[in-house]
Amino acid sequence: MEVLIPAVILLLGLIVSIIIYGAGAVLRFAIWVVSLILRALVWIVFGILRGCRALIDRIRDARP
Repeated sequence: MEVLIPAVILLLGLIVSIIIYGAGAVLRFAIWVVSLILRALVWIVFGILRGCRALIDRIRDARP
């Protein structure tokens, strides 16, 4: 359900932009959405790597 709501919002935005602006704006909108998703994925990956590094440091410090 959490994934469905943003997908519906993006779809509605795409339809409205097709109606109002035409294909050029739709292409720009699609590029913007893809860049937003890629940026979010990069932040998620960096967060996971930072968490793994902190976990490894904690395990290393816990050894006698």
